[in-house]
Amino acid sequence: MSEPQRKKCFVREKCHESSKSGIWREVCKDLPVEHEYKGNWYCVLHFPNEEKHNITNFQDVLNARIARQQTDFRYLYFVGSLNLDDNHKFTNVVSFGNAVFLSPLTVQRSTFQEVVSFHNAVFRESSYFHEATFNSKVIFANTTFHNDVWFDSATFNYHVDFSGATFIEDVGFHAATIEEKSQLLFHWTSFQGEVVFREAKIKGYLYFEGAEYLQGDGGMLADKLKTLFEGEHSALNLWKLQCEKPERIVFHTVRLQPGWFVGVDPRKFIFTDCRWVNENEEKLDIEDELDIIQRDWQHRIPNPYILLTIACRNLASNYEENNRYEEASNFRRMAFEVEWLEKNKVVDSWLEDILNANETLKRTFGSTGSRSNLTAPLKFTLRLIYQFIFRFDWLHLFYRILSFYGESWRQAFIILFFIVTTSAVLFATPYSKFTGGKEGMEGTEAVSYSLRVAVLQRPEPQPDSNFAKTVVAFETILAPLQAALLALAIRRKFMR
Repeated sequence: MSEPQRKKCFVREKCHESSKSGIWREVCKDLPVEHEYKGNWYCVLHFPNEEKHNITNFQDVLNARIARQQTDFRYLYFVGSLNLDDNHKFTNVVSFGNAVFLSPLTVQRSTFQEVVSFHNAVFRESSYFHEATFNSKVIFANTTFHNDVWFDSATFNYHVDFSGATFIEDVGFHAATIEEKSQLLFHWTSFQGEVVFREAKIKGYLYFEGAEYLQGDGGMLADKLKTLFEGEHSALNLWKLQCEKPERIVFHTVRLQPGWFVGVDPRKFIFTDCRWVNENEEKLDIEDELDIIQRDWQHRIPNPYILLTIACRNLASNYEENNRYEEASNFRRMAFEVEWLEKNKVVDSWLEDILNANETLKRTFGSTGSRSNLTAPLKFTLRLIYQFIFRFDWLHLFYRILSFYGESWRQAFIILFFIVTTSAVLFATPYSKFTGGKEGMEGTEAVSYSLRVAVLQRPEPQPDSNFAKTVVAFETILAPLQAALLALAIRRKFMR
């Protein structure tokens, strides 16, 4: 009488039949298929029961496999605890492909000599790879992390592939080391939390690559972007990043914000087709950038204004070196705006002090009726007014108004047009007297006269009244100056 046919492990609903024979041979092996779930039978490693670590020998089987260096755990359904520390060394290929981790995974101070694969795996809880060493390729392609994952102080000696991975929470590489032959590739990756490379050492390559592709939209093909940093809380932290060869840090088709480059020098980084917009694909707002920095770095950065200014100027330098003058102009404009907001903050402080002094003055006068008691607050108020008038950076204000720091040709042109037009209107008034007894000018004559004054031609007739002489003097000074700012703004669109 023939033996009854041994039951085969169902493995997983989404596991293709063609793959099951290899899994039965390498993963299930001699494990009994004695666990039933929804009409299907499983070995203990693939049994999808959240309490199996309490009701089966799952933990013993897993630990025994690891001790024997039998590390093929494809489609593993993991619950319980797995703490691999105390310098555990894996000498064989480690495969957790398509595994599901319902409990935290902790790998500390362990060494992986061969390939490590977590492709298509799902992590429901936090994962820790503290001080782990990876000497061969590491694969996290299409892996989904529903909670934090940390590679703090880890060492990568070869390529690490995060292509298509999804990080719903934060991912950290704090103080990690990317060695010379290593490449960290984030291609079509989705970051919905913060990506932390604080104090990391980059000797190899670091790639952030999004993509632009066509997708059907209402019967029409439309351009779609996969820009990596896609969530409301997505951010990049490069504080004190150390990179021996900064040109090995590459951003391609990625959404970025200048506040992410605080505390690092990005002048040699590679930026290709990057989108400098906020999480809603809208124009960047400087105050929002400062809010982000102050929220994320409030315990470490005393003055975010200075650091954001430096970051914007470094980014401008990067784009200038690569002949991307329009983007460089935008970053210079941001740097000036940050400085302007910082000056406004000082002014707000002065005004607050004035208001407080005024309240003190009112209380003193109202309570005593003696003017002698007003001397101290009055002197203080006058001193603040003096500081506002003589210490305020009026040049910065005028530079901002006249041409938006020499970066906006439209604004410079509008101001120049206003100067010439206003002068023409004033030349047409009866207050403007000219030699030969002429009072005022006709419309087109006044415009022509104003234009000739603007280009320093000293046209006839000469101004005869003080009013006309004053208008000519002001236009002679302001129009050429504004024309120079217009020329500077146009030049910066095409060259340094």
